[in-house]
Amino acid sequence: MEFEIVAWNEKYRDSTAECFDAAWRNAISKNPKLSFYREALDEHLDTIKQLQSKSEDEAFFLAIFQEVFVGTVQIFFDSDQAFVDNVAVHPLAQRKGVCRTLLERVKHEARSRGYEFITLDTFEVNQRAVKTYFSMN
Repeated sequence: MEFEIVAWNEKYRDSTAECFDAAWRNAISKNPKLSFYREALDEHLDTIKQLQSKSEDEAFFLAIFQEVFVGTVQIFFDSDQAFVDNVAVHPLAQRKGVCRTLLERVKHEARSRGYEFITLDTFEVNQRAVKTYFSMN
């Protein structure tokens, strides 16, 4: 699968929310242990829909395949570390390298800003994500 990684901007707001929503609703439907995340998902979608232009303390990247948004990732920067958040890959694009490529992009962004440490949290029950993240160090 050939896809392009682009920096987020306001024109992508609705597409970003749709991709994030599809990815997480699919994960929740496949794994009942993630059902507790439904309410937080709705809140997060509201946050995405209100995103403005990026600030200096964050970066948001999208994966695009044939003009369709297939993945998102956001990284926040504080004084001593970078924190990866909001990783989502559309169900139709999963297991095709989208997540890994997005994470490599935020890793590059953090390194270019001088950060040595990158933190990423996920739910333990999300074993596919856990395996991917550990395989990348």
